Amino acid sequence: MKLLTALLAYMLCCNAAAHDTLEARLEQLREDSHTVGMSVALIERGKPTHVINLGLADAARKLPVTDQTRFRTASMGKMFTTLAVMRLVEDGKLALSTPLHQLAPEVEFSNPYEATAPVRIAHLMEHTTGWDDIHFVEYAYDNSREVPLAETLAFHPHSRTSRWVPGTRTAYSNAGAAVAGYVAQKVSGMLFEDWVRQSVFTPLGMASASYFEDTQLGAIGHTKDGKARPFIHILFRPCGSGISTSSDMARLVRMFLENGDGIFKPETIARMESSPGMGLQLDGYKGYALFGHGGDIGGFHALVQYSHELGVGMVVMTNSDSNVRFKVRDLVFDQWIKTPKPPYLQSPVDAHTWEDVDGLYVPDNPRIALVRFLLPFQAVRLQDRDGFVERTAFTGTWSDKLLKSGIYLIDPSTGLANGLRAQDPLAGDVVVLGTNHYRRISVLQVGAMYAVLLGLVACTLGGLVFALVWVPRRVWGQLQGGPAFRLRVWPLLASLVFIATGITPPMLKVEESALGSMTPASLSWCIGSLLYGLLVLWSAWAVWRQRGVPGNWVAYWYSVLFTVLHLCAAAYLAWFGIIPLRTWA
Repeated sequence: MKLLTALLAYMLCCNAAAHDTLEARLEQLREDSHTVGMSVALIERGKPTHVINLGLADAARKLPVTDQTRFRTASMGKMFTTLAVMRLVEDGKLALSTPLHQLAPEVEFSNPYEATAPVRIAHLMEHTTGWDDIHFVEYAYDNSREVPLAETLAFHPHSRTSRWVPGTRTAYSNAGAAVAGYVAQKVSGMLFEDWVRQSVFTPLGMASASYFEDTQLGAIGHTKDGKARPFIHILFRPCGSGISTSSDMARLVRMFLENGDGIFKPETIARMESSPGMGLQLDGYKGYALFGHGGDIGGFHALVQYSHELGVGMVVMTNSDSNVRFKVRDLVFDQWIKTPKPPYLQSPVDAHTWEDVDGLYVPDNPRIALVRFLLPFQAVRLQDRDGFVERTAFTGTWSDKLLKSGIYLIDPSTGLANGLRAQDPLAGDVVVLGTNHYRRISVLQVGAMYAVLLGLVACTLGGLVFALVWVPRRVWGQLQGGPAFRLRVWPLLASLVFIATGITPPMLKVEESALGSMTPASLSWCIGSLLYGLLVLWSAWAVWRQRGVPGNWVAYWYSVLFTVLHLCAAAYLAWFGIIPLRTWA
């Protein structure tokens, strides 16, 4: 008996020592990253939850982070929304295969494929509706007066348009979670927030969890330099308006680790963890699969992750714009994972699946439709190798290897199947790697894009160098003005306007919400992009008027090349709606 007691005491001391060492590392990370406050919960199957609180909940009032401090859960709240919907599925009141238009015809959305491929309830939580993420105008909406959910969905339905056949591609969309919350509200017959409390928070014992601001125990969000940030009342509460303590979030993690823990059915957890997942995201660390979800909102960053195989999980919640959640994750899981786990590879490998995969590909499922014009610059080259497929950036700046296993590709970081070939109803033969949906593209297309970009950079730099010569000469009267001089000015001025337009909002550290209405930041993008287009057209007119006129032929053909490159860029941007750029539309 004494030996057993001594052994138990020794184990407890070792565990405490490990936690002390981790706490010291976390505190060092917090100080180095200027993170104001942090709460980290460690969950191990069969052991009590251990919570580490560091720093301040409110820097101005010098209030420390405690077990009672409520942080914003942000997008981690999509787990709550999904569980609330799945409770209705468990109760037989809802089927995931039900088309949305049958259950909630009052919810406005557009799906060109609705007749044969309707948007279904499952798609809302899988992020497979094909809908755009919510627009800037929706981010900008101040919901401090707690507008009813049905009213918020009627505010700006334009983001809810299926860009491809629902269920065929994944693209993260807050709009889907918002509509899923409305479905839960309608079917349950209760307000969404009340139904989540009854079906999720109360059974899990999450007494601190709520969807509304806590002025007493709520942590204050901070900028990177430690200044307080206002509480952001987002338009759609089911997307991520929740608050909770880290210890209550640990209760949620423990439920997942225990496959429902008698609160939810194991089938519910399995469906949420399937591919595509619902309310959960798949990540990996040192060969172990990690399920969970992250959350980001002004002044707050949070992360939940757990591993069934290891029987452990963690919660990290911070109240600063300095995002260190994955660094915290690494420190926490390093104490549990001593040796990386090699992936299990199924054999034999189906050689025919990947033998003709070589080629150039671009992602074809952007989260935000507005950035489609950037997709060619995300091109990757896939090459079939012995035992793996190599993915390399077109620019050669990075590469990774995905291991062959049967007809699949395995991600070494998770040890799980991450890639396969598929037939897309719109794009044809595609390669799916994680959440990226790749279609083939010709080298000529991507090469032309880079040629225009690099040509503009070279011409702009050359123009600035030349300007050091001809501007002083013009000032001193050694170079005549007139059309020949302006010929050099207009394309260079177009470049400078384009650069200034692009960098102004980031330099001013403009919030997304400021782009959702007519503010100085959004107007600068709109006016700047329109001015760029007009300058390009004026440059083209100046070049055309100057043709055949005797003069410096080097300057003329330089201006011709510069202008042609600008015309290509402006036409491309106008095609994608970037000229004029109206972020509030």
